[in-house]
Amino acid sequence: MKKPIMEVIDLKVHFPLTDKVSFPWQTPPTLKAVDGVSLTLYEGETLGIVGESGCGKSTLARALLRLLPITDGNIIWLGQDLVTLGKQAMRRKRQELQMIFQDPLASLNPRMTIGEIIAEPLRTFKPELSRDEVTAKVRHMMEKVGLLPNVINRYPHEFSGGQCQRIGIARALIIEPKLVICDEPVSALDVSIQAQVVNLLKELQAEMGLSLIFIAHDLSVVKHISDRVLVMYLGNAVELADKQALYSNPQHPYTKALLSAVPIPDPQQEKNKTINLLVGDLPSPINPPSGCVFRTRCPETKDSCSQCKPELVSINKQHQVACTLIN
Repeated sequence: MKKPIMEVIDLKVHFPLTDKVSFPWQTPPTLKAVDGVSLTLYEGETLGIVGESGCGKSTLARALLRLLPITDGNIIWLGQDLVTLGKQAMRRKRQELQMIFQDPLASLNPRMTIGEIIAEPLRTFKPELSRDEVTAKVRHMMEKVGLLPNVINRYPHEFSGGQCQRIGIARALIIEPKLVICDEPVSALDVSIQAQVVNLLKELQAEMGLSLIFIAHDLSVVKHISDRVLVMYLGNAVELADKQALYSNPQHPYTKALLSAVPIPDPQQEKNKTINLLVGDLPSPINPPSGCVFRTRCPETKDSCSQCKPELVSINKQHQVACTLIN
């Protein structure tokens, strides 16, 4: 059985909106970007995270790396709570925790060559390496991600979006982290390039023994790369399951709606399938609905859904759901 390497316990990321206060005695409203998410990540596993824009996926990713202030909760990484670490201790931990960003070109410094960009983590975490040793490691990593070493002195604007994402992957992996968080790494790329990048990540994961957290809107991509999938809605985890269980037998009404919108390659099946359209817009995280946060758009809602907030509970060994109708 695989060992858990990260355990997230009731994590909350709230932002007080002080600019909305008119008088000093008023309490500022709070934006609840992540509102009590718990999960466990195992060694060598890929955990996919899906949900609409504004559901808190990217905020959760940044909070796990302590790039955002955490309001409450715990992040246990290899037995140590990251929330309690100071700046310097957390800085050292970042050698084990890296991130690949959504916009490949915007995440690269335009004033640095790609050799300097990829080498930057080595200069930060392994200053004892000589210049020749750093260059050798950079060239080796470039070859691993499918970049020719002879372009080491070129600048980011000289590369395509897919090549820039390969540069970002090389930068994240060159210090051999244990966990890489991929924040929508293929959403800005063409479909054919998406497949190449996803397959590259799977190959590097198998070779280097990485654990991945993969955030995306495309549920087909998530199914291809993930072992388990977490579904988020308005800062809350509503379903967590093995990918086969989730895609073949979704339990939460929100998950059913998301999966019904995924195209089916068979034209006849695509023509005859039923799409569960969601009514209305995503509620404001400043003033979320009482009880179940999905109840204002849920086609199966009942009066009891407004009474209490459902927690993730296990319906079997591989499936957890937060729904009043199931719980």
